Amino acid sequence: MPIPVNHHCSVVVIRSNVNGDNRFLFSKYTPGYPAEVFVGAANPIGGNHESVDRSPWGILEREVTEEVAVKQGEEQNFAPENLILNLRREILQNAKPWGDFLVKDPPYARDRPAVDALVSMYESNIPSDLLWEVAKVIPKGKRIVTEGVACICTPEDLVTGKIRLANVAPAILTPYFGVALPNPHMAVAFSLRTPIRDTLAQYLVDFDYKKKVEP
Repeated sequence: MPIPVNHHCSVVVIRSNVNGDNRFLFSKYTPGYPAEVFVGAANPIGGNHESVDRSPWGILEREVTEEVAVKQGEEQNFAPENLILNLRREILQNAKPWGDFLVKDPPYARDRPAVDALVSMYESNIPSDLLWEVAKVIPKGKRIVTEGVACICTPEDLVTGKIRLANVAPAILTPYFGVALPNPHMAVAFSLRTPIRDTLAQYLVDFDYKKKVEP
């Protein structure tokens, strides 16, 4: 019998090797985010499926295109558009499937019940000089993502909790880094131990989506 899940999410772990050290690019939630408990916490770039999406890759491509962009009417607050577009292109060109997870996201507010979902995680290794250019504009207050602000960190930042992770991010990133990450929200992730599938419809044999997926 298919396992009930609320939705399908695709995210990408963006990394680069800068002077021999691994650096990771996340987005960080800012004031105004509906879940106040996660304001200031970081998440991999990505998001949930919409009616237009037909595959995990399609979800990721749409989300990266929407999020790594210049918001119209706020151009003065963003980094140069050519830098943002170059970053978007490199993220998508270098993205490779990493794995699928069934996640259990506990309630974090009275009006927000627990949620079970599927997460397809990708990894994208971008050029170090590009990440360095991004790192130079962030302290100047220039944005490179339309939702929240960009955050560059090391694995040690995540392990020590210097950079706090939001939602189910600690649960899906713990197997990625091979070390337990602080997980105060107590989210849980189970690896499906199968390759990311080509279409969302291929998941319907095993999962029953509350948020409709076209067969």
